[in-house]
Amino acid sequence: MKASQHASDKPANSPHQQLIGLMQRLVAHGVNRGASGNSSVRHGRGMLITPSALLPDALTPETLVEVDMEGRYQISEGVRLSAGLENAFDQYPDAFPISRNTTGNTPFSN
Repeated sequence: MKASQHASDKPANSPHQQLIGLMQRLVAHGVNRGASGNSSVRHGRGMLITPSALLPDALTPETLVEVDMEGRYQISEGVRLSAGLENAFDQYPDAFPISRNTTGNTPFSN
């Protein structure tokens, strides 16, 4: 996917503007401070992600990163960055129930 378009191309109710508004509200309500924390939202065939180390008041649609569901970002015509998220949204079965464990070993037991 390509980088987000300019702010003038995004209506107030676009996913870009909603994500920016969310980040600003998180700071206003004391959930985040300054540039801490990131947020993301599914958008089309990918995701929009807020950048690190940028204050919510400085966010614009073009500062958001748009990646596909495999975590790929198209930097230019011939250059693509991949975050290696091929299995990030895979579903895994529930852990084996402890009651059916006959070995006595349990992972992460306290």
